[in-house]
Amino acid sequence: MSATAVERRHDRPLIAEADRIMERLPGCRVEIIGSQILASPLRDGPHGEVLTELMRSFFSADLHDVDSCVLQGIALWLPTEPEDYAIPDLSLVDADFEDHRIENNCYDPVCFRMVLEVTSRNYRTDLGTKVTVDVEQIIRVGQN
Repeated sequence: MSATAVERRHDRPLIAEADRIMERLPGCRVEIIGSQILASPLRDGPHGEVLTELMRSFFSADLHDVDSCVLQGIALWLPTEPEDYAIPDLSLVDADFEDHRIENNCYDPVCFRMVLEVTSRNYRTDLGTKVTVDVEQIIRVGQN
């Protein structure tokens, strides 16, 4: 499942354009990374199976408890550009993550302990801009 950059046709804010795309393509994952809108197709069965196995492992390790939560598809606000955010496949967040909601259903990076992205067979695309920016920003937040 590869993310595809979406060409911008209007001068409206990126967030508004991303919201418009999500309304037109229900289930499509839309993110803004490096001031680019990235749209990923609906997840398929093998993708869901990998996420389920990962979640089972985290639950077995008691990582979904009073201190932390294991969540799919929670939006992470990125400090790169004013409208940048990413939606990792799976995240380990502080249990009080709801107290860290910023805007547009995105959460402050300080409450994220770990993020995971399941890549497709087309891993070269999946490991491009998205992963590079995610890792750079999470490291930057961790250093603050």
